Parts: sequence; structure tokens; C-alpha cells
Amino acid sequence: MHQVVGGLRARSRRLRCGIGVAIVAVTALLVAAAIGTAAPGQTTPNADSNPGVSAKTIKIGLVVALTGPASSSFGKDSVDAVKGVLNVVNANGGISGRKLQLVVADDASSPTQNPTAVKSLISQGVFAIVESTPLFFAGYRDAVKAGIPVTGVGIDGPEWGDPKNYNLFNPWGSFATTYPTFTTEGKYLKRFGVTKLAVVAAGNSPSATGTAKANSNSAKLFGIEVPVFDTSQPLGSTNYNATAITIKNSGADGLLTEVVTNSNVAIVTALRQQGVDLKGSFISGGYQQALLDDPATAQAMEGIMFPSQFRPWVLPGPGVTAFKKAMATVGYRKPNPQQGHTFGYFAADLMVEGLKGAGKDPTWGSFITNLRAVKDYDAHGGVGGKVDFSKFSNVDPNSGANCIFPLQIKNGKFVALTVKPICGTLAKK
Repeated sequence: MHQVVGGLRARSRRLRCGIGVAIVAVTALLVAAAIGTAAPGQTTPNADSNPGVSAKTIKIGLVVALTGPASSSFGKDSVDAVKGVLNVVNANGGISGRKLQLVVADDASSPTQNPTAVKSLISQGVFAIVESTPLFFAGYRDAVKAGIPVTGVGIDGPEWGDPKNYNLFNPWGSFATTYPTFTTEGKYLKRFGVTKLAVVAAGNSPSATGTAKANSNSAKLFGIEVPVFDTSQPLGSTNYNATAITIKNSGADGLLTEVVTNSNVAIVTALRQQGVDLKGSFISGGYQQALLDDPATAQAMEGIMFPSQFRPWVLPGPGVTAFKKAMATVGYRKPNPQQGHTFGYFAADLMVEGLKGAGKDPTWGSFITNLRAVKDYDAHGGVGGKVDFSKFSNVDPNSGANCIFPLQIKNGKFVALTVKPICGTLAKK
């Protein structure tokens, strides 16, 4: 049985947001769902444009939540990761002999400032935009109208799954935005012997509850009961004592959450105080060094399992080597990446992939058309599956290319539970 940890200490600002839920939860209240299929032959406006391209350089923009409340999950960490990717490219001669230059625009974590930041990058003549912010849903229309290529992690809203937005590329694939059921989560939970699953989601977040329902259906596909589906608490709550009692009485031996990190810690602590022992858990957004940097959090989450959308640094491989190499150029050498590093690195890596495929004299059209034709992108093995950019709304929002790597905190460190990722597919209706 896990050690009981009483009480919660103050958490670092970095731990206030978990991937996906903390970000999408807010923006989902402001945007409507959109879903579509690929439109063959679709083109982008201003296809012959190539601003920011000179004989020696290519100017790349970055719109990022550098300041404001979202900066703890994006901010300087994202900027450093993008710089790291560009540093590696430039050290190796650039793209077709052109060095990459970075122009940063801060949206200040504001939906009113994001369009201004996007427009400023376009007006400064950048060739393409890397996106690392939860507010891009507010400014993406300006990028789509212009036809400028954009690469980003796509967790801010449903625009990334809409085939009308042909110039937007997510390195983890095009997330399905109507919460369909995938087999990924059920396979994960079954793998670790879960028989009864307790699901806890932020009740005031449509994205959290929608994803939680899909995950519950995934568990049921594998014969796992779901006796508890708790949406009684709002986003950010830390009072889960009543929830823990309900879970204990249900006999649940598995936990799946769609809440922010401080809520996850509160839930796990309350369960341990009730003597609940979990066979498996699916805690979204937990794999980040910040979880270990805070001793109280690391202790509270000892033994808990987390899914990772990308190959974790504790598993050697070309994708991990490339990620670490990029971060080393900006002086980061800790055992695991921070959350903002992940957002910035994968968005920038995909930008480089697009530039390499755009030809000797890149244009917006050549970048978009050639990258949209790629069907096997995996960030050098950094993503568990193969991303097909010709398809839209075909990826589980909780995974990368419908694959996840399970991890567990043991003795204050992240440990990989499988060498290969657990992969799923869209469930048949």
C-alpha cells in the first residue's frame, strides 16, 4: 500500500497547469467544436509567398505565452526549446545553406493579445510561425487568412482538426475534437490490471468532461467497470475528501483524471488517507521535471502512473537524443523536460521538417503541400506512432499519434513501465 501523505504544501507556479486539461479547459468554453476530413486538392492562399527568405537566412516567428498566467506552462521554457532546435539546425549549416532566425511575439496569455501577436509576426515578414500558447484559438484566423504555415501542439482549440485550416500542423497529429472513443486508454488500464475505474474530471470544463466520458467508454470496451464518474468539483479544486470516500466505497482499483496538477495531487493524497491502493492510474500531464523538482509533490505522487504523449527521456532512442541535444544548447541538462520544453521542441522540430521538405527556394505553398503529404512523421522516434498529415481529426487527444508511453514515479524518479508505447485506434461504433 502506498505511503499516506498528509496535507499539501505550496506548489510551484509551474505545477498549476497540466497538459491538455488546464489549457483546453479554459479555451473550450470560448470555442465551438469543429471536425472534418481531408479535402483533396485543397490549396492555401498566397501559395507563392516567401517572406523572410533571403540568400542566407529564413526568418521564423514564435507566438508564445511568455508572460501572464500561462507562462508557467509555456513561457521561457518554450522559447528555450525552440531556440535549441534552431541552434542544432544552424550548427549543421542551416536549411539549404540558410540559417534560421527567430522572432518572438508574446501574447501575454491573453485572448485579446494573441491576434495582435500573430499579426505582428506576419507584418514583420516571417516565413512561418511556431505556436506555443493556449490562446492561439483567438488569433489563428489571421494566420489562416494569410496562408502562412504554422506548426504547434494544437491543444488550445478545435481549429487544428478542421481541414479548412490547411496551413496548421500539429506534431502529434490532428486531434479529434468531438470526443470520440479510442481504444488507447482502455488498453493502457487493462495492461496494469485495473478492473474498476474511478474517473474524476473538472465539472465546469466541457473539454475535461467530454474527454473523461470518451475515456470511460474506452475502459468499458475492455471489460473495466466505471463505478465512479465524478464531475462535482470545478477546475483547480483541491478538496477531494468526499470523492475519495466515494471511490473507496466503490472498490475502484484504478484512477483516471482530467484535472490540473494540483488537483491530481489532492486526489491522490485523499485516496491514500482513505487507504485506497491503485493498480493503475492515468494522470494526464504528469510527465514533467517540475513534478520531481517539488519534493512534496514528488513524495505525494510516489507510485502513481502517468501517460506521456512522447518518448520519455528515461527511454534511450534517437528522438530522445535529439531532444536532449537541442536542450543542451541552451544549458538545460536535467533528467526530464519541463512542460514548456515539450510544447516548444516538438512544434519547432515539425517546423524544421516542413522547411526541409519545402525545397531549395521555399514558398508557403511548397511548405504546406509537401508537409501535408507526409504520412510517417514521428519526430525521429520521439512520437510513439506515425503521424499522417493528410488526415484530420483522427488522433486521440490524450496521445501522440494514438500512442502513449506509461511511466511511474519510483523513489523520486520517473521510470518507464514499457519499452514500446501502448497504441490504440478509433473505436468502432
